[in-house]
Amino acid sequence: MAIEAATVATLKAIYDRGTDENPIAVRTQDDLEPLVDRVRSYSTGHPFPAVVELTVEDDPWDGARICAGIGDDRGFVQELWNPPRAALGDPGAAGVVVYDLQAHDTEIPASQEFPLATIRTVLTAYLTYEATIPRDFVELHPTDAQENPNIPEASQNSPHWSHRTVDWSHPHDHPNGRLAPHYRVRASATMSVLSQDLNRESSTPDCAP
Repeated sequence: MAIEAATVATLKAIYDRGTDENPIAVRTQDDLEPLVDRVRSYSTGHPFPAVVELTVEDDPWDGARICAGIGDDRGFVQELWNPPRAALGDPGAAGVVVYDLQAHDTEIPASQEFPLATIRTVLTAYLTYEATIPRDFVELHPTDAQENPNIPEASQNSPHWSHRTVDWSHPHDHPNGRLAPHYRVRASATMSVLSQDLNRESSTPDCAP
């Protein structure tokens, strides 16, 4: 699905501790393409591909947020909104794959991995539609079984973020030294629960608990 990005609301991108302190501004497609390349290059020097989070710069709660894992030639995209959505790859892929979410091993369903071209399409749509991608956007599918009973079982039952070493059942300090009060669910929570929790007011919105 070809989309041409215009000058729209500025997005901010975070994928490591450095960009957490100084987010990357994304205003046009000319900013978006280098961002994908930058995260891809960053991933090559780490055990697992990195996850980048995009939100609206002026008001991170105005619209959905996007979390995109970007590896050498494959990745994933998840939209935290209501309903939560993701781009789906091979529906027959079993198990999980590991990504690096700001120094935390993070598992996603293998069925959500696909070539980088799809990531670019979704991120361009996110920029063009100012963080509110239409519900009928062909690349994104609800991950809630009630919304989409035809999605692979691995995608609808797997946790959105599955951290191996941290129980996020209660609010406490974020690994980056910030409070994350909007995540009050266990790591095994589904994306739909996380999406509902994200609608609560917080001064520190991000993909990581």
